[in-house]
Amino acid sequence: MLRLGIGLTDLAKFVSGNDDELPKDAFDAASLRKKIVRFRPKTLAFTSKNAARAFFDRAVDYGLQAEKLGDTSFFVLPSPSGQAVKFFDLEIWRELANLIRASRGGQSSPAHHAQ
Repeated sequence: MLRLGIGLTDLAKFVSGNDDELPKDAFDAASLRKKIVRFRPKTLAFTSKNAARAFFDRAVDYGLQAEKLGDTSFFVLPSPSGQAVKFFDLEIWRELANLIRASRGGQSSPAHHAQ
């Protein structure tokens, strides 16, 4: 994944279950902010509207968010979970792909060239 420039983490480190059933304090937004400052990703995508709400402490819509942390942009996606299939929209995932492709100057990831 790192060869693709992708890292993964979660906001709920000590509680598990459907994110819509987790208490708001289950999400560790402060820890994620520290990781963003440390690793400085260009884009961070949430695959949970509830986690994004907890991080921003406000309601969110899918797509690119107005806020930035340093040079990091934020994007909210519908959950890929089968339990959230009624919210899934491939177009918003394509929008993120186009955003990332544009941030790389239209280039695909290095891993695509190594194959």
